[in-house]
Amino acid sequence: MKRMFFLIVLFCCTTLLFAQSSDSIKVKKNNIQQTQDANSAPQFSQHVTGVMGHDNLTRLSTVANAGVTTFDNRYQGVRGTPFMSDMWSTASIMLAGNSRPDTALTKFLIYQKQEIRVQTPKGDSIILANNKIDEIVFLGTQRTFRRFVYEGVPDGEFFEVLCDGLQYKLLAKRGKKLVKADMSGGTYVTGNPYDELVPRDEYYVFSTKDSKMSAVKQSKTSTMKVLTGQEDKMNAFYKSNKLDLDKDKDFAKFVAYYDSLIKP
Repeated sequence: MKRMFFLIVLFCCTTLLFAQSSDSIKVKKNNIQQTQDANSAPQFSQHVTGVMGHDNLTRLSTVANAGVTTFDNRYQGVRGTPFMSDMWSTASIMLAGNSRPDTALTKFLIYQKQEIRVQTPKGDSIILANNKIDEIVFLGTQRTFRRFVYEGVPDGEFFEVLCDGLQYKLLAKRGKKLVKADMSGGTYVTGNPYDELVPRDEYYVFSTKDSKMSAVKQSKTSTMKVLTGQEDKMNAFYKSNKLDLDKDKDFAKFVAYYDSLIKP
């Protein structure tokens, strides 16, 4: 009887110790899991796009050794064309030494350099030597480009002739400039997300008497620093005709009037 009582007490003690041990193991496991969770990377939303998706990437990029590379896909490349027009245009080309012009489909490169390209009957294109061309007239628009030789430019450059006066000519050097993308806005781009080729025009007055090329701005003050001696008449003509020199047509009228006042 005593032996039976002893076995019952022993069994109860063993069961109690095993239960405490199991609880201890569970507590330790939970502690270990909590420690791992505390030291692990932040939790992120899955399958999220838009602003929340960007926030996820931003947070990932700040986690040490996260092993994630972020990419900026906002840049959209280059827009515009390095040519005056991206279309092939019919042009009359007067080559040096010729008495009659040739007609060909033409493109005029004006970004960083000047280059005349003509299309062959086979459909490919060739580049003409600039110093072998005197004049190009684009027949669709009747815009005339002439090669002028002046100090420092022995082979000459092509200028659009806006005013073809006997003594003074108003010329425009057509060009393009590259405006870089503005990605400074962070998540939301405040500028253009692309590079763009845009027009950059320079204006000159050319004197046939001494072949002098003088740069001018599209303003009365700048132009009259070059076209001197007729200030009163020029001012009166400017006011009476309400000229806007930002417009090529009005600018040409202004220079043409001065040319008419000067005796050869």
